[in-house]
Amino acid sequence: MRPSITTITIIALLLACSPKTDDADETSASTSAASSTTDTPTSTDPTGDACVDPAETEFGPSVAITIRNDSDAPLFIPTQSYCAAVLPVRLFAGDAEIVISPGICDFPCADALSGNCGCPAGCGDPEDVVQIAPGGVYTDTWSGISVVPFELDASCVSEDCGAACTAERQTPPGSYTLRATATTAVDNCEPPCTCTANADGWCIFEASPSGADIVVEVPLEYPSETAASLTFN
Repeated sequence: MRPSITTITIIALLLACSPKTDDADETSASTSAASSTTDTPTSTDPTGDACVDPAETEFGPSVAITIRNDSDAPLFIPTQSYCAAVLPVRLFAGDAEIVISPGICDFPCADALSGNCGCPAGCGDPEDVVQIAPGGVYTDTWSGISVVPFELDASCVSEDCGAACTAERQTPPGSYTLRATATTAVDNCEPPCTCTANADGWCIFEASPSGADIVVEVPLEYPSETAASLTFN
């Protein structure tokens, strides 16, 4: 005996009203998890990653820097600033300075992320200067780093540290200018305010450069040029 039309209709309605399968529940759960992931806070640093130190660890090529004193008087160039070692040169792209010597209080983003961002006390004059005798040659090396300011996501750092920090990054290729600044006198030092030069004609002692600045500049095409010589006449 064939089922009646009424019986078929009732069966169809029961199937339509039956509970959803487990597959539907899994789809709903996946959608919820994806929504939760997109709510994760992200850093405002250029990498787009949340709470990640933006510093780089590989740099180069390095640039060998040679400073010659062809004048007839000793010259003095700072090699320390507020307790931080600094290069004897500064780097410029046009009129804009590219920071290549990190300051002691320019704390890295890695320190900000770990909550270690204090600035040491007791730094100041006098500090180290290199004295280059007439005919002397002083050499140093720039690794290719630049010290770049960053703003981390506020959720990544404590209120004590704040979101502002710095990171060492590879300096991009470009046309730059290297600038060395020297003086012919120092003060804030123990007389006779000099030191005994080594075989290359230079030595380092504690003092503060004084008097008029003497500036020498040379162009640098980086990274194709890996050596630069600056001469004071």
